[in-house]
Amino acid sequence: MAPKEVTVRVNRTGTESLVPNRDAVTLDGPLTIVLEAESSPAHVHCRLGGPLESVGSIRPLTDDEHGDANYYVAPDSPTKLRLDIEPMDLESPLEGTLELVSSYGAAACTIDIKLVPGRRPADIDRNLGQPQRSETEQETESLKRLETLTKLDVGTLGVVVLAAIALGIGITTAFVVGGVAAYLALMIIGAGTVGALAVLLGVIDPPGQ
Repeated sequence: MAPKEVTVRVNRTGTESLVPNRDAVTLDGPLTIVLEAESSPAHVHCRLGGPLESVGSIRPLTDDEHGDANYYVAPDSPTKLRLDIEPMDLESPLEGTLELVSSYGAAACTIDIKLVPGRRPADIDRNLGQPQRSETEQETESLKRLETLTKLDVGTLGVVVLAAIALGIGITTAFVVGGVAAYLALMIIGAGTVGALAVLLGVIDPPGQ
């Protein structure tokens, strides 16, 4: 719903009157109020009535006005006011009135105002505008981080993992089978695994070098 505007003409020729261009307004946000004097200067008092009074406020849009609810209107220069609505979650329509009075009550008019729930802004995913990385790229980045931490290349890391798995299987088998032969086999497997890792990691030189 677009912002609304209502114009009120102040007529001081003959019978004084305040004539709005509409008698009722439906809003979901601010309202601009334009006061126009047709013949001579005037002061117009504005106030809100009903439930709207507790959620709305009127302020001038010009720097020379002070917002004391009594606004000066020059014949050649319309005075613009703004009805602001406090931010809130409105579940059902709220009704009230905008009342305007001039010439010490000699002229008055009332505009019915209905405030309806406005559209809530849609949630925007901040990651939509960012390029998405594939699973392969993420895995490659993870491997690079692991290489940086361990200072080992991917091939060496794979051998280390396989050796750890083999050693774990040997330990489990020794506990399940039991006996001297099983523990002797475990010791041989363990020694071979440790020796192979030591050569692979450069801790010891291969035989014959």
